[in-house]
Amino acid sequence: MRTTITALATTALVLTAGCGDRQERTIRDPATGDAVTIQSGERLRAPSNLPAHAPIYPGAAIENVMEGTSSGEGGASSGGMVVMRSDADVETVARFYRERFDASGLTERSETRISGALSLSAASGDNAGDSVQVTVAPADDQPGSTISMVYSRAG
Repeated sequence: MRTTITALATTALVLTAGCGDRQERTIRDPATGDAVTIQSGERLRAPSNLPAHAPIYPGAAIENVMEGTSSGEGGASSGGMVVMRSDADVETVARFYRERFDASGLTERSETRISGALSLSAASGDNAGDSVQVTVAPADDQPGSTISMVYSRAG
């Protein structure tokens, strides 16, 4: 199933590359019903399947969005990825996500620091399908940070 989603996402990215205004394209596997939606361009919106345990950082500019749904042997699931840019520094963004993880009930937690970037992850101890990983790195070309979030939600 992951191979199908990856292939669909790659195809959608190629089809939407280089677009200025917001473009949205959904690729659906007719055999399984699995689907991936990619947004590119400007004025992107938050994914429609974004769970409460994976919020958009307040005031962040959304730069890339991919969201998908699938139905496999383990049941239906959804997930995706959002890349954002914020004027806030790494520690301020990390504090926001730690607080949200605490409030979410996601109990399996980890943190990793590598070269100025911080990766935070949280998952449900009861349902491995509910998880989020947020990587916050200093922005290269201006003050602030780049935030990459990968999330999933079971059925």
